[in-house]
Amino acid sequence: MKTTYLGFFIFVFSLASCGQSEKKSSQTDQRAQIESKTSQGIYPKFEGEKGKVSIFGSVPAEENSWINLYETEGKDFFLIDSAKVTSGEFNLTRENIRPGLYKLGLDNNQERLADIILNPEEKSIDLNFSSTNLQYGLSSTNSKENNALSEYLKEERKYNNKLRQIKQSREQGLNKRQAIYDEQTEFKKYQDEIAGENEGTFFANMVRHLQSPYRFDKNKYWNDMDYNDESLIHSAVWPDRITDYMRLHASKDKSKDEPRLGFYNTVDMLATEIMQDGSDEVLEFVLYTLSEGFYSSNMEELSLYVIDNYFYGDACGNAEISELFKRKAAGIRKLQIGNTPPDFSLPNTKGEKVRFSEIASQNELTLVLFWASFCHKCEEEIPQVQKVYKKYKSRGFEVLAITVDKDQKDWLEGIKNHGTDWYNVGDMQGWRSPVSKDFRVSSTPVMFLVNEKLEIVSKPKNAGRLELILSKKLS
Repeated sequence: MKTTYLGFFIFVFSLASCGQSEKKSSQTDQRAQIESKTSQGIYPKFEGEKGKVSIFGSVPAEENSWINLYETEGKDFFLIDSAKVTSGEFNLTRENIRPGLYKLGLDNNQERLADIILNPEEKSIDLNFSSTNLQYGLSSTNSKENNALSEYLKEERKYNNKLRQIKQSREQGLNKRQAIYDEQTEFKKYQDEIAGENEGTFFANMVRHLQSPYRFDKNKYWNDMDYNDESLIHSAVWPDRITDYMRLHASKDKSKDEPRLGFYNTVDMLATEIMQDGSDEVLEFVLYTLSEGFYSSNMEELSLYVIDNYFYGDACGNAEISELFKRKAAGIRKLQIGNTPPDFSLPNTKGEKVRFSEIASQNELTLVLFWASFCHKCEEEIPQVQKVYKKYKSRGFEVLAITVDKDQKDWLEGIKNHGTDWYNVGDMQGWRSPVSKDFRVSSTPVMFLVNEKLEIVSKPKNAGRLELILSKKLS
């Protein structure tokens, strides 16, 4: 629990002495006085402990199908256990389960996962599904946590549909913003009400924190958060809250010399506050979430700022960043210009493996192009890239196109429609492909231009920019 202070806790961001750049030091020194915060008096503290949980259930799946259990970290998830489905039933037991949001999947289908809550306070839970589409198929459970979650997810879907309708309506300006605000306010009331009905559960703790009670107050926005509460790492709370704060507050804090001042200040403010009041695990997770979020939003200098100053620099405080998170951060670092991205091998249209390093080493420049048959922007961009390819292929230029399709027929049809004769590869795992993850691909098209040493020389945004670079390097 964060310490409760009677007044204001005053400190100075001494960034220059903590491995930070002098430029950012002068910007953040202005935040010399920061309001002390406590979650006491706002929400009850969640007392969650690790423990053993047994899961029993039923699903109308084929014999010898597998039920897969995934642990979540923010918006990401990874497999931690599996059990065979026998006569329509499954069971599995895990030791040292920490309270949080988990997912259940059937076989290799990662598109229709059921969100479930595991909390060792409920040592044995039944989860019965009426459909193989686990996402919407939970029919009954003896779990208070999961009954509440099931009810909440139905209301959340209704809420999201309302927001979508408002955003697509013809209303403009203040009227539309007011309508959105009213829906958000009403849904926050619902969140607090259903949390109150389920006091003491992980569900209540998670739902209460999905929206800040002080959304429009920059100075109080984080007042409800307990920086020692590691359970919220296993939910969407931190990624959603960070995105919300950046949009509402950080994006508006700027100067003529530094248009992204608010983003830098947010990094330093959160890092310093969590170092002061929170756990190392929460700190690591928040820093990595910031770093990956900036990278995905095409703000690479901010992503590098987090990595260089807090993962590998002498950042303020005594926190030790774990090797696991350092390795994760290193993955982002590898995608910066001048660095070497991970090597990989993927099957081509004939099922033959094609290795990235072999293709790149044989050409002066190679474009690694992520695309999809369903991508409308790719429909426009790929013909332009193809023109560039035909112009520069004889000068030492090659293209290695990686699909994020999941259906091989769609992929092959897309290749046929575009008539591309470069290297086409893919593993049909979509966005969950290890290669897509390694290259942090969350949209298409995405391009990486590498030299024969496999070093990234550019990340062109479009075919026009690609041709400009090639005209200088392959003239």
